[in-house]
Amino acid sequence: MPNEQLNALLQTTPEDDLYVLVRWPEVQELMEHNWFRSECLLYNPFDDQVYLDSAYFVPAVRLAELKAEQQS
Repeated sequence: MPNEQLNALLQTTPEDDLYVLVRWPEVQELMEHNWFRSECLLYNPFDDQVYLDSAYFVPAVRLAELKAEQQS
């Protein structure tokens, strides 16, 4: 998908609907946050999709918050 199309999609999608797939071991640090269990979704593959051990869909908003905290 060209960058222009991706940017258009991101601008029209509500922030709360955007998730990022985070794999192990990176997701381990996120599991320590109190919002993790209620807001993150375990990745479950369908049919021929690749199985990823301990991978979670994490709200993009939460990742942006963590990045902003680290930069301040």
